[in-house]
Amino acid sequence: MNRWFLDEFDAQNSERLSCAVDPKQQVVMWSFVSNSATEVEPDKVLIYNYALDRWSYGEFETEFLAPYFTAGYTVEQLDNISTSIETLPASLDSDLYKGGGYIFGGSKNKKLHSFTGSAIAATVETAEFNLTPNKHAILNRVIPMTQGGTVTVQVGTRNRQTDDQSFGTASSLNTQGFCPVRAQGRFHTVRCNLSGNWKFAQGVDVDGKSLGER
Repeated sequence: MNRWFLDEFDAQNSERLSCAVDPKQQVVMWSFVSNSATEVEPDKVLIYNYALDRWSYGEFETEFLAPYFTAGYTVEQLDNISTSIETLPASLDSDLYKGGGYIFGGSKNKKLHSFTGSAIAATVETAEFNLTPNKHAILNRVIPMTQGGTVTVQVGTRNRQTDDQSFGTASSLNTQGFCPVRAQGRFHTVRCNLSGNWKFAQGVDVDGKSLGER
């Protein structure tokens, strides 16, 4: 993760970096301007879950990250947010309206925003593994341990650590609960592509067999 951040971080705009902690979700987040940003505005967010000791990142624009407390709204005052109940940014029982509620969010277009809405598409990869030490192996199926939404699986392979990984085509989840694949190599990596209203991704289970040392 250190190498990824140093490759992505635009040091010339380091003053735009912001950091905040969300104790409810047990995460620390850093927003920063990346080297691929089209404007001088933070466009990537580094995320660390200190409860799980896991890192991830997101790609969305925000001027800064911050926790804040909401002002209270009466039903009549909701017109100050939107003239239509259908376009309110959160449900009527949300902490956003009752005031004094803790909200973790940030600023965009000089307006405060909270992290609500539908789940965005995500990519989750396992660490590289050797199914049978010192031997080649073939993976025949992958069982993604996810809930909700749609998931497809790709398997990356390589025979030597000096080789580049090669990922196969995406395989969809079948009615039997697994993604059929055929990926041969000495080293494997499983990539899960999540879309739709997915809830969480815990890991994968794989089925394969050894092919020998050559």
